[in-house]
Amino acid sequence: MKYIQDYIKEVQRTAVLPTLTENELIKNFALCIFEKCGEVSGVIKKYLFHGHELDREKLIKELGDLLWYFTAICNIKENNLLALYNETNNSHFIDYPDFESEIYLMKILQDKSYEISTLFFNNSNNQYYLYSFLNSYLEFINVYDITLAEIMQANTDKLRARYKDKFTFEESKNR
Repeated sequence: MKYIQDYIKEVQRTAVLPTLTENELIKNFALCIFEKCGEVSGVIKKYLFHGHELDREKLIKELGDLLWYFTAICNIKENNLLALYNETNNSHFIDYPDFESEIYLMKILQDKSYEISTLFFNNSNNQYYLYSFLNSYLEFINVYDITLAEIMQANTDKLRARYKDKFTFEESKNR
């Protein structure tokens, strides 16, 4: 799928933090996954409990950021997102209970992000956690009728507007 390959290249273009070691990059990105899960939860909370309309655009933005950090970790650990996606779509590694509850699904996504951070803080390369996270992510976006291509395109558009050539600290601060 070309759009996934293009997205991987976009993440590679913007995931350059020259002052950080590989281990520091992984820790940074793992912490960012936690942060973004919280921001996704905030959008859902407002929709479910505060009487807001679902802010689909904001949800897509936060899901795009979450996917960016996940893809960056996959790139560092030399796990191709396209291969993971194909594997995830062809098999289910965890048999989840009923997916009708958005709260339960958000909890699973957060649990999987915790597993990823544990995995990388321990400097492991267990693909099961990556498959598991991606599977949960895909199930979550399906509940809200959002496609992976839609998320990737919105995130790519944002990154190209923000970082013309590649990531720079100056452009990051001045956005």
